[in-house]
Amino acid sequence: MPLPTMEELLRWFDALYDDQRVCRTWVTTEAYAHICARAAVGIDRLGGRYALVCEAHRPSTEANFARLRATENPK
Repeated sequence: MPLPTMEELLRWFDALYDDQRVCRTWVTTEAYAHICARAAVGIDRLGGRYALVCEAHRPSTEANFARLRATENPK
């Protein structure tokens, strides 16, 4: 399956409700695991269904990262 383009990912993001725009990276500790759920600042192209990331979990490769726009999507 080919990787989505940045434009496809941004269209996907624009279709989300505000409460869905959170970092979806799994954080694991010795006691438990949970989804980060901080406000998303960008999209990790290689992230699959966990593509939304906060500043702490953004990818190191800029080619695979699209910073989200600050505009809100009213729904």
